[in-house]
Amino acid sequence: MVNQILNYRFIQITLGTLIILGAVTCVFTPDYSIFKVGARFSVHFMLSYLFLGLLFLGLGQERLLWISFGSCAAIGMFLKYSTNSEMQHPVATDDPVVEVAHFDLSVMTGDATTVVQRIIDTEADLISLQEMNPDWEDVLTEALVDVYPYSKSVSRLDPFGVAIFSRLPITEVDTFMCDDAPNLFGKVKVMDENGTGEQEIGFITTSLGAAPLFYPREFQRLRRQLLKIAVYAKQMNLPVLTMGYYNEVSWANELKDFRTAAELHDSRRAYVANNFSLTHLSKDHIFHSKDFKCVDFKDLSIDDVGHMGIIGSFQLRGETSL
Repeated sequence: MVNQILNYRFIQITLGTLIILGAVTCVFTPDYSIFKVGARFSVHFMLSYLFLGLLFLGLGQERLLWISFGSCAAIGMFLKYSTNSEMQHPVATDDPVVEVAHFDLSVMTGDATTVVQRIIDTEADLISLQEMNPDWEDVLTEALVDVYPYSKSVSRLDPFGVAIFSRLPITEVDTFMCDDAPNLFGKVKVMDENGTGEQEIGFITTSLGAAPLFYPREFQRLRRQLLKIAVYAKQMNLPVLTMGYYNEVSWANELKDFRTAAELHDSRRAYVANNFSLTHLSKDHIFHSKDFKCVDFKDLSIDDVGHMGIIGSFQLRGETSL
């Protein structure tokens, strides 16, 4: 019965056209809100086309099979080259390594002691936090002081609160605003493996809100905010790491343009293998300048909640370190 329906030329043309249009929209996203929202689910489209291809294989629909697999491959290549195109993490050397973690406090479950222990267990050098409110600020500043003696926070009652906690000496830290969203930027000192030299690196931590973007003015506001962050990142003239909640997926045009303007690179190399979820879209990111190579990156999750943050290891390239 299904094969009889699919054998109609009109049905094949209609299905094939819809599949191709879906792939084209993901890869060449028009500058309209409805298409931007749909393109966020490019991974879902890719896996759906893979499933359809297998279904058409079983049904003997060769033309639809190749259209589905071709569309799946096109989206897969687009996703790969829209993020970090390296196929594997670079090999770590003896050059300095900085571990950076970013957490969303709004999803952290359990009592304060449990949350503090989860943060400490990462053994990261820099901890970036979003949705920092006055209650969390008092608790974490006191509880983390022994492990992370250097810190700065901007607590808010809205989702825009941010904080940075560091094992490394913070030599400079300040705040700049992107509309209503505060961003922390500063410098930390990194020692080499022998402890005989040190170098400053820059950081920026941000949270650009939790509400999904839909209206054109919201995308315009995000572009304006990202452009300002890019300006600060370039003005540092240092190896720089930017981390936080950017409220958009890595392959979105807004974030691709931001990385180009700031001359930054994405840390993620894979979405399906690491953190694919039907309900979760990865909008928290760590970007790094060309002075770093990302030697490891992981998504952090809790069994009863799911995604809670990310962590990455970044090594200064030999010609940059002392």
